[in-house]
Amino acid sequence: MKKSLALALSAVMSLSLLTACGTTDESSSSSPDKAASTASAAKSSESTSAETEETSDDVTEPTKKNVKLPKQSQTETEAVTDEEYSDDHEYREDNSYANPNDDVSDGERAMELMEKARSIPSDSDGFKIEDGILYGYDGVESELHIPDSVTRIESWAFKNDSSIVAVYIPSSVKSIGACVFDCADALRFVDIAEGLETIAGGSFSRCSSLRDINLPASLKSVGEPTFWADGDLTIHAPDGSYAEKLAKGSSDAKYSSEPAVYEPIDLKNVIRARQYEYGDFTEFTIPDNITSIEGSAFEYCEQLREITIPSNVKSIGSQAFSYCSGLKSVTIDGCTEIVGRAFEYCDSLETVRINEGCETIGASAFAYEPVLKEVWLPASIKKMDESAFEYYGDGCIFHVPSGSYAEKFMIKYNLNYDNNV
Repeated sequence: MKKSLALALSAVMSLSLLTACGTTDESSSSSPDKAASTASAAKSSESTSAETEETSDDVTEPTKKNVKLPKQSQTETEAVTDEEYSDDHEYREDNSYANPNDDVSDGERAMELMEKARSIPSDSDGFKIEDGILYGYDGVESELHIPDSVTRIESWAFKNDSSIVAVYIPSSVKSIGACVFDCADALRFVDIAEGLETIAGGSFSRCSSLRDINLPASLKSVGEPTFWADGDLTIHAPDGSYAEKLAKGSSDAKYSSEPAVYEPIDLKNVIRARQYEYGDFTEFTIPDNITSIEGSAFEYCEQLREITIPSNVKSIGSQAFSYCSGLKSVTIDGCTEIVGRAFEYCDSLETVRINEGCETIGASAFAYEPVLKEVWLPASIKKMDESAFEYYGDGCIFHVPSGSYAEKFMIKYNLNYDNNV
């Protein structure tokens, strides 16, 4: 597949989600117009360029070398069928499923709900609740326990909130509206108790740090796109439930029948979601106390030229360094897990050196790197997604240890490699 086509598809999907989940939102915790203008303009520019140029004279055409896409068709897995959706959903014109009670593209409705949220006084914990409906939150807690007086979480209630890390939703809640947690980039864990029946489209889309969500057996209906472009997500749900079929039919999530348990993290030791997004610095030193870099932490840092991830960092979140267009060199010293899409679309990236200690590299972690020349991989690698490295320039070579998992990966997918490590 050509890069031009890939970029065009990416731009279309991103712009569709921006429309679906309301670009009119004024509650972004960072610059208020960045999602609607800067990110949209950047991806629009890529799409325009992709339509008008096949290749550049001085940039090698990216190549996908025998790497299979991770998405499975519904005929290959136990997917949720059209019949199971039909009672609670209708088709939109783009053939995606929509909950008829929640139009995720209704910008006027979004504005009405934001005005409604502003008019409701907060309770002592920061929740804006009226007649059992939760409209918003202006508190400061990173671990939220939704009050059991709530029966519905209204659309857009927590959209763009980059402070929430974990949320517990009680059995009293029967429905979750559209785009409720859309772009909540720090959100890592969601626990939903038995009782919930419907989740509208976009409710957990673009939650780049989301790792685990517990869904109940009572769940009957989920709108789309709900988990699009999330991080390395696992859906935990009872065997035989609608949620199990949802998870197994999704290309954006894994499935487990065992419920997840939240393990709190010390936020002092974390580079938070979006913390340095759009930064104009050319270099950055990661402090020795940092153990995790969350999703989108350095996204769109276009002036950043090189980055070294020290061994104290154990995980790098989804899109943590995506769209760092000036980034030329990445060195990772022992980070255990590099989540999918962590370094996606770094147009100037030439070298990647991953040292001993790294065990997992997720889907599209280093995808769409048109001038990538050399990659060093360690013997400690135990798992790499099929698409961990794809759409890169011709002539790129992987340096891997003889007999390692990485070498076997190279052989299986017919990638250019040597043992010069």
